[in-house]
Amino acid sequence: MVQRGLGDRRIVMDARRMVVSFDIVATSMTCLARDLLKLPIITGDSDFPILEYADDTLLIVPADPVQLSILKEALNDFSKSTDMASSINFNQFLEKEKLKSNGSNFTDWFRHVRIFLNGGNLQYVLDAPLGDPPAETETDEVKNVYATRKTRYSQVQCAILCSLESDLQKRFEHHDPHELIKELKTIFETHAAVECYEASKHFFSCMMEEGSSISEHMLVMTGHAKKLSDLGIVIPNRLGINRVLQSLPPSYKNFVMNYNMQNMNKEFPELFGMLKAAEIEIKKEHQVLMVNKTTSFKKQGKSKGNSRRVARKPRLL
Repeated sequence: MVQRGLGDRRIVMDARRMVVSFDIVATSMTCLARDLLKLPIITGDSDFPILEYADDTLLIVPADPVQLSILKEALNDFSKSTDMASSINFNQFLEKEKLKSNGSNFTDWFRHVRIFLNGGNLQYVLDAPLGDPPAETETDEVKNVYATRKTRYSQVQCAILCSLESDLQKRFEHHDPHELIKELKTIFETHAAVECYEASKHFFSCMMEEGSSISEHMLVMTGHAKKLSDLGIVIPNRLGINRVLQSLPPSYKNFVMNYNMQNMNKEFPELFGMLKAAEIEIKKEHQVLMVNKTTSFKKQGKSKGNSRRVARKPRLL
């Protein structure tokens, strides 16, 4: 048995048949197969044997390299004509939290929308409205392209509406997805601006306390940076590194000086490793300093005790 790849699908061939598993509409594949492919077994029926199995459609054709090439070309044409590459998992998107009527979670919700559309190459739905249908004099190809786009717009519209709370659903029920998102951004971006201000304030004011864990501090700093990134503000690496160095306590003064003197340009993971090593050395130095202070204090205490005892000796007559 030989296995060959066809796009991101698998083709299994043996001496008698080739079974191709595709998640497509069986009736459309029958039309394609009827014109381009040979029946695996000659019968009085002109339809190809097609089986529905779970979420897949099984099409049985002869195990012939020429037929394989024809099938691949047919499927590529089918993919282009139906925009099959844009098929996406709507259920996964709808499992996310709905947009609240007050827009308090707009930033997170809109990020999920972008991810959802990018995953299906549907981001163009938000870039511009669908537009007017083609004139009757246009070619069938132009009309088919418009019909496909209209279907995609409707699918995205339904998905977005289902991801809104009921008040917002009623308000935007008859908006196309482009207009819907545009108006939602107008309404709720003020909240997003406030959220962005707060996130940037936390990032640029965060300071590490002396003696605290560098791991916990870096976790907090990266959390603030990620929040800004989610809001569409990407912190350049150099700026982010400088902000981390500025947030360190005085015990890291030598580390910061050496880093800048050597003009290092590290990524965050590398800097974190260097800071962990520096933290160990700083703790060792602190322990040695504490031991020295304790020893010095004991010696001073002993010396003062002897002085008191000497001062109390009675004078001889």
